[in-house]
Amino acid sequence: MFLFPFLPKSIIKHWIKHFSGFPLQGTGLIAHCIIAQQPLLGKNRSCSTPPCSIAGKHQPAIRFDQMAFYGLSEYYYIVRDLLGELSVPYLRLTLHNRAQVCRTFFLKNLVP
Repeated sequence: MFLFPFLPKSIIKHWIKHFSGFPLQGTGLIAHCIIAQQPLLGKNRSCSTPPCSIAGKHQPAIRFDQMAFYGLSEYYYIVRDLLGELSVPYLRLTLHNRAQVCRTFFLKNLVP
């Protein structure tokens, strides 16, 4: 059994690759999930024009008055908030609610 932060707590999925399988059990630890994504997104690359979002690329300011939702910026600001890099919390209540959902035990038949 491998503990897997990308699944909600208590969910068990079987990963099958090349005719062998192993079980993954969700931990529901959103902070571990974000840390695990850092290398995949190139967060270790240098940033010549801060702030940068992915692979050292500049993240321009988003005009939320013109756009209700912008997925990349949501990810960018939420991760920066969780890592303590923002001076003002960004959607702290929403983040708390998401983390709480991830920590919740789920019944197997309720999750796809």
